[in-house]
Amino acid sequence: MNIPTCICGQLLPQPATGRTRTYCSDACRQRAYRERREFHNKTNVTKPHLDLIVCAGGNREFLQVASQTGYLLGLRSGYASYGYDIQFVDSEYHRPNFERHLKTVMKYRPKYAVVPDLSDQSVSPADIERAMKQYEQLSQYCQIPLIVPKLPGQIAKLPADIAIGYSVKSTYGGARYDLWELQGRRAHLLGGSPGDQMEVFRQLAGRANVLSADGNMAMGTARNFAQYWEGGWVDHPEKGSDKSLYLECWRASCENIRREWETLVDLQPLVVQQPLFGGVL
Repeated sequence: MNIPTCICGQLLPQPATGRTRTYCSDACRQRAYRERREFHNKTNVTKPHLDLIVCAGGNREFLQVASQTGYLLGLRSGYASYGYDIQFVDSEYHRPNFERHLKTVMKYRPKYAVVPDLSDQSVSPADIERAMKQYEQLSQYCQIPLIVPKLPGQIAKLPADIAIGYSVKSTYGGARYDLWELQGRRAHLLGGSPGDQMEVFRQLAGRANVLSADGNMAMGTARNFAQYWEGGWVDHPEKGSDKSLYLECWRASCENIRREWETLVDLQPLVVQQPLFGGVL
């Protein structure tokens, strides 16, 4: 039996259940993250283009940082944009209000807009018809409307030219169909953690045309846990102090997530304007 090893050579006995371990410690995981970035900087490989989006409507500071770090900006219907250019409009998941959603899309004329999700209870012709009607209405005011299936068999009932919003697993539930159903489709990655989004992207490579990805999980981890993304969630060096840390964590996550995506897709390299955490990063 072969027991995997960490990049440092340490043996990695695997747990009986749960996710397979890849690194023996946070230090080794961060080292691997930095090595991937360095490898990307030394290579010149043709990569697909991807629109990287932060859905941060309703928070001026989060929108400002996301804009400064090179993201397209999005919001959920009913949230404030504070004058920023909005290129993605999401629909309220729990209590969708299509009339309000349509008015929001009409106002911003974004590149992407989400049709309220298909049912997560059953595959219904009436539900498909509802989504297609809303798709046609949204298509008058955005470039790429996205229909969001949740169950096996729903995609097959949609025309082949319609772009699919794939709901990455998160606290909102996520899609419950196999990725092979996206074969040959245009797709957008909706939500989930940065790592999970990138893994889905890798699995879809050569199978589907992934146009874009949006997420805001790093907002919650910054605000609630004083953590930022660096190949995984890492505590701010000053966590536990009285200092407000969430914006520093948010900026670090935005920069690091973008750099990680640069190893997979064609993005203009980020130019950092100022060091973070007193030069730690």
